[in-house]
Amino acid sequence: MWTYLVRLQLTEIIVARADALAWEHGLRGYDAVHLGTALFWQDTIGDPITLATFDRQLWQKGEIAGLMVWPEDLERFTGSQA
Repeated sequence: MWTYLVRLQLTEIIVARADALAWEHGLRGYDAVHLGTALFWQDTIGDPITLATFDRQLWQKGEIAGLMVWPEDLERFTGSQA
């Protein structure tokens, strides 16, 4: 089921990026870590990354930051506008 799941180690580089994203986007700590890690991985491999989340704020900020987001229609699952 999770054929394409990749686990990344949390490094100082990712933490620094998460810190900047938290301030820039008004994200909570772990949301900033998730976003920072996804962006780090996207930059590292040079291919688009899909951020899968049902958290409306993280979904929006991921899309703004240039990630593909899943589900594509968050409103369908949450019952509110993304």
